[in-house]
Amino acid sequence: MEIFGGLMLKVGIAGLRRGQGLYFSFKHCADAEVTAVCDTNKQAAEDFGKANNVPEVYSGLREFLRSKIDIAVLATPAPLHVEHAVEALEAGKHVLSEVPAAMNMEGCKKLVKAVRKAQKYGLKYMMAENCNYYHPIRTWKKWVDAGKLGRIFYAEAEYVHDCRSLMLTQDGKPTWRFGFTPLLYPTHSIGPLLMLMQDRLILASGFSTGIEVSPELKSPSMEVGIFKTKKGAVVKILCGFSIEREPSHLYYSLYGTNGSVETNRFNIGETRVYIKGEHKALTAMDIPLDDPDAPPEAKLGGHGTSEYYLVRDYIESVLKDTKPPVDIYDAMDCTAPGICAHLSAQNNGKPVSIPDFRQ
Repeated sequence: MEIFGGLMLKVGIAGLRRGQGLYFSFKHCADAEVTAVCDTNKQAAEDFGKANNVPEVYSGLREFLRSKIDIAVLATPAPLHVEHAVEALEAGKHVLSEVPAAMNMEGCKKLVKAVRKAQKYGLKYMMAENCNYYHPIRTWKKWVDAGKLGRIFYAEAEYVHDCRSLMLTQDGKPTWRFGFTPLLYPTHSIGPLLMLMQDRLILASGFSTGIEVSPELKSPSMEVGIFKTKKGAVVKILCGFSIEREPSHLYYSLYGTNGSVETNRFNIGETRVYIKGEHKALTAMDIPLDDPDAPPEAKLGGHGTSEYYLVRDYIESVLKDTKPPVDIYDAMDCTAPGICAHLSAQNNGKPVSIPDFRQ
């Protein structure tokens, strides 16, 4: 495995539900070692630390951030991402934050301000959008970058996942997902599309089905966002978490002036592609979720080989002092459109301008 800088970075992981997958990705990175873990469930944190020989275990974020870690990995509940990222940056830590970056516009502004301040001290913030690293998406990117599809003028994505079982604890208490608004979790849809298109969403309209399934959970069943991009393309995303559907699915499609490509709704590893001059009709291609060239340990993150490459790219950006692949502005480009589309849905689809946080 390539060693980027010869410096061993100390990593701490907060949130040991989602964070377990990221732990195993960092564990097999030659430039990093996990020296601390944190979870509000003290027993779970102690058990995980003991089982994995992690020397420092915490149940409070403040104490965790006082430890001698270089990177704070935030796999905590989504409503806490801004608060925890700001605390970590102010404590002098690099930050790898789970998605979404924020859940309202005030949070977006607060986070951007904190990251800008931290950048003066060389600190790196990255949003851990793992869908950008799925092997089919990375393969598509090679085609798009080579101009095989021509100019992309329309794109779609869907993230439909019945999360009702995660909205209540085993003893019936609400979790952070209770009453969850689908368009506030847009990054699995928007992230890969914008990476492929090299574009930015500037105008949003949104629509909601309302609460159609399990009304006691108070979560809108589905929401749709329709967007205009800076380059003039149209993008549509569908998100749904309180629905009757199995299995869950991710779906992506692109339409360009020279061809089109889409995933199979039941198998993201099957691509259907048509490129003018290369295919007579839409052609099925097997592009597995896992990168076949990745080492065996790359599959331990929980989402194919995506976390393996995500973590390696982030570590490289820290050690080489380069732009993280999904930096604060990319994170806002993926997060803010969903917030704006939800605001539009609350106002009968009235278009809402999406701010450019680079300004």
